[in-house]
Amino acid sequence: MSRTTGNSSVTVNSSVSIVCVYNDPAVRRECLDRSVRAYGRHAPGVEYLPVDNVDGRYRSAGAALNHGASLAGNDVVVFVHQDVFLHSLAAVIRVAGQMQAGGLGVLGAVGVRRDGRITGRIRDRAVLLGVPVQQPVDVDSVDELLFMVPRPLVLRHPLTESPDMAWHAYGVEYGLRVRRLGLRVGVTDIPLTHNSRTANLARLDVAHAAIAARYPEMLPVRTTCGVVARQTARSSSSGWLGSQRWRYSWLRESLTVRKARRITGAPIVLADIRRDVDNVIERAPGRRLRIVNCSGEARFMDADGGPLELTRGNGRVVVDARQISDIPAVLAAGPPGSWFLLTNMPQEDLGDIGARWRSNRQVVGFHAGIGFWILLGAAAADLPPHWRSERSVPLGTRRLVPEPCRPPAQARPERLLLHLIRTDSALAGFIFIRGLSGEPRVVGDFFVVRAARRKHVGHAAALQLLRLHPGRWEIAFQEENPGAARFWRRVGADVAGHACREERRPVPDKPWIPPDTWLLLST
Repeated sequence: MSRTTGNSSVTVNSSVSIVCVYNDPAVRRECLDRSVRAYGRHAPGVEYLPVDNVDGRYRSAGAALNHGASLAGNDVVVFVHQDVFLHSLAAVIRVAGQMQAGGLGVLGAVGVRRDGRITGRIRDRAVLLGVPVQQPVDVDSVDELLFMVPRPLVLRHPLTESPDMAWHAYGVEYGLRVRRLGLRVGVTDIPLTHNSRTANLARLDVAHAAIAARYPEMLPVRTTCGVVARQTARSSSSGWLGSQRWRYSWLRESLTVRKARRITGAPIVLADIRRDVDNVIERAPGRRLRIVNCSGEARFMDADGGPLELTRGNGRVVVDARQISDIPAVLAAGPPGSWFLLTNMPQEDLGDIGARWRSNRQVVGFHAGIGFWILLGAAAADLPPHWRSERSVPLGTRRLVPEPCRPPAQARPERLLLHLIRTDSALAGFIFIRGLSGEPRVVGDFFVVRAARRKHVGHAAALQLLRLHPGRWEIAFQEENPGAARFWRRVGADVAGHACREERRPVPDKPWIPPDTWLLLST
């Protein structure tokens, strides 16, 4: 083991053993095997230990990975997912040395800090994710896609094999256990591409509940799959509020893209391209999509290996990370008819890049978790149909493709009103109203953020709105949502007293749902 000392850090060049549990040999060969083979010559001595779980012999990731760790012969054990492509084994060795020199018990490629920021730069499917960090920084938790542990430590304290954390959060749990031992848990940049095809969240809630029970003094714990808290809020996904929860993020994203609409003039959708990239590939010419990540000031990869081509389902992607100044040349060099997906785009550069494209076939996308992206080369009719849904169309914009059935020319569209709820200049919720062009007026969607609930914010907003537009009103709710029932009956009583009437009406086109209760009142 060699040790080199600099002014700000000490690096130990460690030997590493890479351990992977796999259930899909084709995915492992395409990603992890291929990268180990390609860069192994730059990192002699790296030990690669794939653990076969095709037949399901291991009931948990911990059991399989512990078996691999018991076979390891090097200083540091690196646990990696089968669908990860490592861009530099030399970087893995260097980071293992940083872990040992810094006295860390766990060091990962990406994790979440106490302030909620995702830290550690990786490529997640189509986008670059995480704040770049050159030296290890402490985090609440590391993501399981890659994390490393000193071999003596993991042999004394193996990964959990609990069925509650069989395939989720076992790295989160191990980090908390290591912190109890007085060791640090951190992340630093390890250039990799996570070529995940699915997001399996089954029993994630069970895993988080198990962690909360084991480590109550460390809560809340922020992870890449949400926050593990002392109490989990009661789910309302089957009720009215759960079905409308998406509207708050939709509204915030709609307000964010207003400037982008002025800059580009291109159609805009609200969509997470990580989830939709396979849908785009299916529609691309030859099922081949070129993806360029705008890497910003920090370079993504240590090794300048050029573009990486990977299989995704029945298609192929060619991914590369470039500075924004290089992107026009990349577009110009692309074969005619190619589709390009540009991600991690600065908002101020959207107009310039769009203007340089050789046709008007372009759509700009935005998602709060990943920022702006542009799809170039696709006609509107070729885009995924759900990009024309209500969730994907920003407030005040038209759908990408006109709806096939239009109302008669003489029919007037129903007038809608969006009423924003604010507290101390902060956005606290919204109310959608329809029927302003006639009566009765109907309260459609009503949403208040969690932080403003039980503070009479929603009650005051509802009273203000009903009194602002005098006339006949109708308000619907489900009795199965007792909170909504109490709320609206109180509002009705405060506005109309005993004149507030109730009716039960079936839900249109949904006979399996109990009838709505409608409040009928006048202001």
